[in-house]
Amino acid sequence: MLLKKLYKHLRKLSAKEERQFLRWLQSPYHNGNRNLEVMFAYIRKSSPLYEGARLQPESIYQALYPQKKYKEIRIKQLGVEMLNQLNGFWTDQAQQEREIDRELLLWPKLHHAGLPSAAKGLKSRCHKRLFEHNLHRDSDNLRRFQFAMEEHQQILQQGKRDLEPKLQEVNDTLDRHYYYEKLKHYCKSLVQGKFTKSTYQFPLVEEILLEIQREPYLSLHGLQFYRHAIQAFQQEHDPAYFEMKKILFEQRHAHDPEELPQQLLLARNYCIQRLNNRARDFLPELFAIYELEIDLELIVVRGQIPQATYKNIATLSMMLKRYDWLERFLHRYRTAVDEGSYFFNLAILRFIQGNYKETLDLLAQADNDEVLMNLSAKTWQLKTYFELWLKYSDESEYDEKLEAHLTAFTTFLNRKKSSLPNHYHYHLNFGKFVRELLRKSQPYQKDKHALQKLLDKVNANEQLADRAWLLEKVQDLLKTVS
Repeated sequence: MLLKKLYKHLRKLSAKEERQFLRWLQSPYHNGNRNLEVMFAYIRKSSPLYEGARLQPESIYQALYPQKKYKEIRIKQLGVEMLNQLNGFWTDQAQQEREIDRELLLWPKLHHAGLPSAAKGLKSRCHKRLFEHNLHRDSDNLRRFQFAMEEHQQILQQGKRDLEPKLQEVNDTLDRHYYYEKLKHYCKSLVQGKFTKSTYQFPLVEEILLEIQREPYLSLHGLQFYRHAIQAFQQEHDPAYFEMKKILFEQRHAHDPEELPQQLLLARNYCIQRLNNRARDFLPELFAIYELEIDLELIVVRGQIPQATYKNIATLSMMLKRYDWLERFLHRYRTAVDEGSYFFNLAILRFIQGNYKETLDLLAQADNDEVLMNLSAKTWQLKTYFELWLKYSDESEYDEKLEAHLTAFTTFLNRKKSSLPNHYHYHLNFGKFVRELLRKSQPYQKDKHALQKLLDKVNANEQLADRAWLLEKVQDLLKTVS
């Protein structure tokens, strides 16, 4: 496709970046071709997928030049120009992020070069950025200390003993940087230790926690977040978690965007820890953290949603029966995951909604080279065929397809047995129970005593995948013979 490369790049823009890029194109300083602005405003309506008939070159040309004959070369030129503008936009963003570092290096250079007026103006800009405008940016803590140290050194170099050398500023900025980094990494150790059984030594943490319970530290959101996080993880203390959550939600726009992903990850990990301990009231809590992450446009990392995050969001929204929300989420972020994951999760949603034929179509498109994903897809196919067989029990079509898939399912398990050491027996037992359930669902085989015995066997088997679905099917069948 003529503009395929351009659309591939545009899909990587977040909603916020799309707005910023449009403003970039509207600026005469960056862009002298107004057609690019009009073109982007037109194709942006197909965001975030950038797919559809309106994105055909002829349609775009008609929107730009309604009275002129189509010229492919002009669209090609505009596509190249817009791609160049997009690269310029990204370069400018990266330079802006590093601007403070350049100024912190340039200010002392100008001072030592004997250019006091230029140095004074740059120093003033750095001070405003670090100590006034972005006071809550904890990623600037080290820069604040570097600024204070440079001021300190310049005063000492004057050799005037009556000039106070900014020692308090040096100490305060050093403390803030040290306290923040110490608590942040201690939080990481509390989480990491649960996975690797590692033991870490972090001296002075308790002293720091005591120190920051007074001003000026009480007004620093990042430090207070980590204070509550440590209390939550150390003692599994839910009130401390809710203090963390309060800071995240109420100060969402004051937080340092560079530090926020790590803080959201900690909040998620606490919710997951509580869920692992069967505190099911933390399901909506975890969902709320994911929603905040999505609202802040932090869910996509380098153009992709991490596979585990995507799976967790889909599973969680199904457990909470947020089906309409999930539908919008899956379509919105279709290009931020591999196609197999998109089709797989959409298939499960369709299964829950009872649209079994579409479920099979979607699972057929959910190709994945990973063995566990393949196994999961085949398990859902087996359940779908069983549901279709129940729904159309008077027809022979799904009876035959279910039998065939049961055989194929067992064959797949035996072929992949060495690759599935922790899943083989669970799914093999699942297939056996589905076959037994199929036999006992036949009109001439229905027997209350036999079904109750099957229910007891399902409950007692400790190596069984999808136990809840099997129990539901047996219980439904029991109701028909009561």
